[in-house]
Amino acid sequence: MLAGALALICSMAYATQPKMIITWGGNTPGWNKKLHLNGIRIGCSSAPAGCVEAAQKIASQQHVDKVFLSVALMPLSPSYAQQYSALSAANPVLYSVGFDDFVNQIDRLRISPSQSASLVRQFINNLKSANSNLHFGVTIYENELARPEITATEMTDVRNQIDFVHLYVHYRENGPRFTSYVRTAKNLFPNAAIIAGSYAIDRIDYLPCSPAAHTLCTASQEISLFEQTFDSQLRLLQDGTIVGIEFYPGNFGNVQSSSMWRDPRSCKPDRLPECIADSKKMRDYVGQVLSKQNL
Repeated sequence: MLAGALALICSMAYATQPKMIITWGGNTPGWNKKLHLNGIRIGCSSAPAGCVEAAQKIASQQHVDKVFLSVALMPLSPSYAQQYSALSAANPVLYSVGFDDFVNQIDRLRISPSQSASLVRQFINNLKSANSNLHFGVTIYENELARPEITATEMTDVRNQIDFVHLYVHYRENGPRFTSYVRTAKNLFPNAAIIAGSYAIDRIDYLPCSPAAHTLCTASQEISLFEQTFDSQLRLLQDGTIVGIEFYPGNFGNVQSSSMWRDPRSCKPDRLPECIADSKKMRDYVGQVLSKQNL
């Protein structure tokens, strides 16, 4: 009974908070207005002082008050977390620190479940040591929700300490089932708020349309499935089931300059004009929808 009451209180608190619209990296001012942007997420591989400086810089450039920082999971991480905690007290724009591609980062360490749980647990404890209001978040994909790196018994207390789950969909055909993935994530991470990850960019060359068929999406499928998924995510945001939508990458208003296009795995060179055109169509749809919302 008490656990249910606490969960209800937490959900009510999230519902009354401003809804978050986040992008990985910056955008043009006009697009930030259309998006109702209020948060930025960046990756950083420098020492904590340099990463906090980078967070301050982009927050100032983009006129946001929240930066979600993604860092590497490594043996040094708990020590870095302690520094982030201390630095955040004087730099409140640093809102959250955590791990992108969480499952793969654990796998790369090649350590036991108990060791990985201990490492992440120590990171979280140190992150909260000087500033209990500094948040901890991880990126999880829909096809990882049953992975033992997450579901292992050793990870139970870690799952319970996660503040934000940035929930992305790898495969476009899975996108319209986003609501079911949110339900699963809420069961796995009972104290976490969900931020929906949205790929408003052509990913035809990056992954098959579905995990089973191994065929690529057509351009019309890519755009239609993106729109269906985004519509579902927006409904969840409006009803308070999730607390934010996060777009990867940023570059709204300047998508043709995205660094993704330098990687042929993201878009084959002979498809580059199509990749950019499809991405612009997705972003135009987002702009049309969000500019009409009262967020």
